[in-house]
Amino acid sequence: MKPRLLWLLAMVLCVHMYAGAQTTYNATFSNATAETAIRILKQSTGYDFVYEKSLITNNSSTVSGSYHNTSLSDLLNATVEQQLGLSYKIVGTTVSLSERKKGSTPFDANITGTVVDESGEPLAGATIMLKGTHYGVSADIDGRFSIHVHHTDPSLEFSYVGMHCSYHLKRDPGGI
Repeated sequence: MKPRLLWLLAMVLCVHMYAGAQTTYNATFSNATAETAIRILKQSTGYDFVYEKSLITNNSSTVSGSYHNTSLSDLLNATVEQQLGLSYKIVGTTVSLSERKKGSTPFDANITGTVVDESGEPLAGATIMLKGTHYGVSADIDGRFSIHVHHTDPSLEFSYVGMHCSYHLKRDPGGI
């Protein structure tokens, strides 16, 4: 009986340690200026943010969205990289912000389409997500969707009960 109790205690401790390693964060933004967004990120994560003041004061972008149980990298990708157009680096408990490197201009377009199955039938309620983020939309009853994509290397993931596929978006002067 005692070995079983010891084994059970060891398993509980392992599960508890694993769950603690999976830190997630919650943050909500509503057309927040760059300065306000950084303040919200600092409050939500407990991380310090280091940047040149002009990088934030000269940034006219805004941040919107509600993020729940989101990893730090997903949260920073969705807010700092995609919406503010900045690069970041995490060192310990500090996030260093910098200007995005030249040549890494974000893809910025409204993508519309229809999600259908192999036989051409619309998939109502299919989910279309920007890969690596919590940003997405659902297809309407006719399988139609519209999503605004602002990302340096965008990929859309389409999912439906029992199905999953991914597409990488590229710039094309004649369309996508």
